Amino acid sequence: EAARDAIPGLAGNLASGEGLDVLRRARRLFSENGVFCTYPDFVYEGHSAVPTQLFGLARPMSTGFVYLSTRPNVHLLPCLLERRGQRIAARFFEPVVLEAPVEATSSGVDYFTLMAAQTIASMLEGLIRLKPEQWLLLATLTHEAPEMKTPKPLSAGAAK
Repeated sequence: EAARDAIPGLAGNLASGEGLDVLRRARRLFSENGVFCTYPDFVYEGHSAVPTQLFGLARPMSTGFVYLSTRPNVHLLPCLLERRGQRIAARFFEPVVLEAPVEATSSGVDYFTLMAAQTIASMLEGLIRLKPEQWLLLATLTHEAPEMKTPKPLSAGAAK
């Protein structure tokens, strides 16, 4: 509510929520050239996930997040928020496009999804390395959040 009130023109355009409803709203935002702000470091138990590695450990990533990230005309804009005294500084990095090739087969799409998820995890790891002492969800990085989905190791075929 506070974000909606603080940013002019944002009212009614938030895509927060859970499940498929938020995916539908985010897709609608993208079709209207909108912006969807989120972070990919946490998946609740019981939700669909793609296996990745983060800092050498198995780490699930939301299948919905990867799906949204690989839609046509979607640009990921990595951003590092850094506390500087009483202020927050935002540092943006080069946008990344993870669009699946048109000629991808069903097995190619699965492989592409794994590769896209790992690319996102690698970008996240790089951002965390820049300011690890300011990472807000440290409990999820150490696998101590009880509501977090249990990581499953990458299979030998998926790690290629």
